Amino acid sequence: MRYEIKIPVQKNNIMIMDEYLNSLKGLKKHHDNRFLCSIYYDTEKLSLARLNIEGVSERYKFRVRWYDNNKSKFNYEIKKRKNKFGSKIIFDSNINLDNTKIDKLFSKESPILKNLNGNEKFILMNYNLLPKLKISYERKYFIYKDKVRVTYDCPPEYELMNNNSTKITDNNFVIEIKFSEDNYSEAMKLIKNNYFSAQRYSKYLKGLSLMGKVQYF
Repeated sequence: MRYEIKIPVQKNNIMIMDEYLNSLKGLKKHHDNRFLCSIYYDTEKLSLARLNIEGVSERYKFRVRWYDNNKSKFNYEIKKRKNKFGSKIIFDSNINLDNTKIDKLFSKESPILKNLNGNEKFILMNYNLLPKLKISYERKYFIYKDKVRVTYDCPPEYELMNNNSTKITDNNFVIEIKFSEDNYSEAMKLIKNNYFSAQRYSKYLKGLSLMGKVQYF
């Protein structure tokens, strides 16, 4: 597992963050920018989101993700969070997202079920997970001193996965610092020396909040 620290920055302050990142001698581009799309899955009553809001120490997110609008190659992703530590299980897909029933991707019929165990398998077997929210944004990738990963996410667009085609664009950029325990001291320097505060933050919860589905932000 790794640390995942998030720093949201409002649009009108992003130039300050840009100046800070540009001043870092050890920061370099990791690879090309990509456009990300994700569909998040939850129960009808948003049970997984509410566990997150309540601050349960161990929590999960289930999503499918694809890059640069290429739906012919998507990933199943399960994110596990325990306090400040995060981990992710990824499974490749060999089917086109447009040619499959998206409401069955995280169900008892899911092709990834045979590869799971523990709580991840229990949730798929016992919760009726449905596609709830689509999130789309551009991501920039950096690495600091070849040790600490930094992702820079432009304000995302949110869309509920129902017959309502309403879309809402966020007003926050999100900087995320990802690192192992071995690189804790280097990462803390990076986090503490910038002008903005790290805080608990979830795009999924932010999108649901903006859509009026939960009260959190």
